Amino acid sequence: PGTRRAHLFVDGRPFREPALLRAAERGYRTTIPAGVRPWVFLNLEVPRGTVDVNVHPAKAEVRFRDRAAIEEAVEAAVRAALSGAASSAPLGRSAPVSAPTGSPREAARASTTGPAPADDQMALFVRGPEAQSPAASVEEVPRLVEKPRLVQFHRQWIVAESREGLLIIDQHAAHERVMFERLMRAYGEGGADAQRLLFPLTLRLTEQELREVEQVKGLLARAGFEIDAFGSDTIIVHTVPNPHPWFDPERCIREMIGELTAGTSDLMRSARNQHERIAMTFACKGSVKAGQELSEVEMQELFDALFATELPWHDVHGRPTVVRLSNAELERKFGR
Repeated sequence: PGTRRAHLFVDGRPFREPALLRAAERGYRTTIPAGVRPWVFLNLEVPRGTVDVNVHPAKAEVRFRDRAAIEEAVEAAVRAALSGAASSAPLGRSAPVSAPTGSPREAARASTTGPAPADDQMALFVRGPEAQSPAASVEEVPRLVEKPRLVQFHRQWIVAESREGLLIIDQHAAHERVMFERLMRAYGEGGADAQRLLFPLTLRLTEQELREVEQVKGLLARAGFEIDAFGSDTIIVHTVPNPHPWFDPERCIREMIGELTAGTSDLMRSARNQHERIAMTFACKGSVKAGQELSEVEMQELFDALFATELPWHDVHGRPTVVRLSNAELERKFGR
């Protein structure tokens, strides 16, 4: 938070352009906490004739022939950098990440394209198509040992072995990222799946909460919550999503409505539109919590689903989903 440094260059010439800084900030969305202003060091190399450097007496400003394309490229470049393992949180000194063989993305791709098991409907995490990230190159994901054994400890962290060391995964943060991207993708495809309740939920709300629900009723329905007003202070919830076996729909929708109504949390301030507000708060309130014991199959499903997302290393609050502990750091700690 606070003052940030921004250094922009085009073909080696410094210049000012607030629109490009905003483009860089858009690239960071859902990966850093609200209010954080990342430093920007940007050097653009453009073809001759596509930029006019003589539009300002002090040559501090420039005019691009296609500024929209430049902004889009800057945003995409930031997004691409954040999708790689180098943007994850190292424990101790950072070690370089080498090209993988049998990467998490490859494992996720295999699990989504291979034949589904007979009991797939009982799976903890319903598998979706792999996000097509422009940065999903093989240089960006740590190499894993073949089918790494996953271990949960304190019913909160999942540890996986990679050839560079260990990956320590926050199960709640990881599932947040999975649920957020799935709902955002579902919004683009018409809406998320839902199940109709045999006994609908009846919730009493404040006047302010009722107004908020009415405003976002359509988006909640596309997220799986079909809601109708009942009287002057009550709503009836007819359908709910079912993202995992321990999902508590009443608690989730109550907490979602409370956060959406208040609108003052860092999470709500970081959302750029109503779709993101709903998806972020649903991911936060509805994902698997710390303290939930997971089976080996459930851990593997979460692991594969996380590394099939566009930004697997960051949750929707801007916190890390994974901490990397390198072999080099372990050897240093043990004096090797």
